[in-house]
Amino acid sequence: MPANLNLSTLRVINASHAYQLIVREKNIVEFAFPNINLPDKTTNEPKSHGFVQFSIQPKAGLPINTKIENNAAIYFDYNAPIITNFATTQVKLTTGLASNKNLDFKLFPNPTNGILRIELPYNGDGNYILSDISGRQLKADNIANNEKLMELNLNDLPSGTYFITIQLGGNVSTAKIVKL
Repeated sequence: MPANLNLSTLRVINASHAYQLIVREKNIVEFAFPNINLPDKTTNEPKSHGFVQFSIQPKAGLPINTKIENNAAIYFDYNAPIITNFATTQVKLTTGLASNKNLDFKLFPNPTNGILRIELPYNGDGNYILSDISGRQLKADNIANNEKLMELNLNDLPSGTYFITIQLGGNVSTAKIVKL
């Protein structure tokens, strides 16, 4: 972990298998998956994957535009590690999740087990974007002019935290979704 991250804010959001969290010196964080026994991808490709999803906050007081770089070393058994590419996060000034409070849409149930209903405040042409906590776009679609109540199927997504951004008639707002 880079030194400008606050290790005390580390929170595991989701993991594919039971894990052990080990914090080593020099901000090294280890996620161990003992006895994970993944099949090789030629035997069963869908079950050959494992993951851990976590969040961590930067230390307070970092200057705007500070870049935080990090990568990972993935070990399989006693083989040499696979080193990932560096990921870069840049500290930005934000004013909160909702970029326009005029678009007061409702989400229910939230948290959800799979089907999320979205009630829009008015009719109009627009679109939505669903993204994960890293900002990666997962789903996007247009909103028809006559849609005031829509359903979004999240059954194909793992449990975790997501964000939905809705643009409708020139107004844009973002809200957090929790999938159980």
